[in-house]
Amino acid sequence: MIEIEKNEKIKIHHLPLILVLVVVLVSCATEGGGVDVTVESDFYEYYWEDVVNPDGPEFGLGSRDSWQLSQDGPLDLSCTLRNDCGGCSLLQGTPNTDCDDCGGKWECDGPEAVKCVGGCDEIGCSDGEREGFTDIEKFPEIAGCAGAWDVRGLLNPETGGVIPPMCGRMTGDDHPVNSEGYGCSASDLCANGWRICSSPRDVYERTRYAWDKGCGTDSDWPPATFFAAAVSGAGGNECSIGVNDIFGCGSAGDSADPETCYPLTKYSDDKCDALPSGWDCGEGYLTTNLTEAKDVKKTRVEGGGVLCCKERR
Repeated sequence: MIEIEKNEKIKIHHLPLILVLVVVLVSCATEGGGVDVTVESDFYEYYWEDVVNPDGPEFGLGSRDSWQLSQDGPLDLSCTLRNDCGGCSLLQGTPNTDCDDCGGKWECDGPEAVKCVGGCDEIGCSDGEREGFTDIEKFPEIAGCAGAWDVRGLLNPETGGVIPPMCGRMTGDDHPVNSEGYGCSASDLCANGWRICSSPRDVYERTRYAWDKGCGTDSDWPPATFFAAAVSGAGGNECSIGVNDIFGCGSAGDSADPETCYPLTKYSDDKCDALPSGWDCGEGYLTTNLTEAKDVKKTRVEGGGVLCCKERR
């Protein structure tokens, strides 16, 4: 340990020894993982005029500030490249840049981390309440959002895309005015900055670090509920391209094919017969048992809703 007495002037004839010492310290830090240099007060100063630049500012050795120590305790000489927050770690984002699509900005959270401030809704459901994946710390990027909607369809068969929000996300089973989802699509159940999960991979990437069971088991969900992803197929219980049947998570529904649907575990079956009351996948001659993902609406707030995935940049 090297100690520097407060306000002690270092004479100019000591400069060669000091320079040699600095070289040794840096070499040790590079090879051995750091040197503990301890200072004894809030601020120490190498006297610029006496030690480094006795011939005046024209000598060209930089500013006086560059020869000041302003750090208490051990100095980590092994960190040669500082991040934008003053630490040594690789940051998730650059401070004061966008961290999502909702106007959030990265801010330093200490010297070794950043956090997204003022960004997208953290709950994920437009009414501010989750009914599935309720532990936000474990599941920060996926939510089960319950509610109703009366604009038919999860998927547009012509484009293959998800039906967009239609009522400004003013719905959800806990919404104070429009819990019945009048004028809304299924996408309106997801908060701003979130969307209906559109593939098994979407769900897998947002659950794999919390548990290894994908959607979990029936007991992980409220009784008699199904939460749909914008995932369908060509028929049977297999996930693929098409609008036949609806796949998702929950405690209700028939078992989905694990080979093509994992981690999704449930599906609707013909005309949503396997789902709770309120799931309306079409009746009569205008609909068939081959287009549930195009025809579905939900007429009751009970019985589940949709899986919402947080948008990623």
